[in-house]
Amino acid sequence: MTALLAPRIPMLLLKLAALALVAALALQPILVGQHFGGQPYALQLHSAVGEGAAWLALGQGLLAGLCWYRGALRPSAALVFLLIFVLVGLQLHVGYVRTLSLHIPLGTGLLAGSLVTTLWLWRWPALCAQPAQE
Repeated sequence: MTALLAPRIPMLLLKLAALALVAALALQPILVGQHFGGQPYALQLHSAVGEGAAWLALGQGLLAGLCWYRGALRPSAALVFLLIFVLVGLQLHVGYVRTLSLHIPLGTGLLAGSLVTTLWLWRWPALCAQPAQE
């Protein structure tokens, strides 16, 4: 029984990490809107949630690598999760240097891409597994 559940645990953790990352990224524009609305600490929360999103993306990338290594995820999907991690790191950097002309569209693209990737991961699990080799 345990041997059957062992390969599923990293995939479940990957799904949960992807869901948490989407939630963190979706919270970002709300926090910025509150900052523009006059809430003094909303920008600090925006920064903290962004750092948390970077840690979530790192965990997601590591879990994707583990799932790929165990044969539960296609290599192309694992590379997408690693690309998300790199882009979240870039997003964090351009946010701290206040390059809003890149920060805003990159954040929008990250939210859309992470949402699509998360829906794909939860909705079509048959696409995750590699085809059986004979």
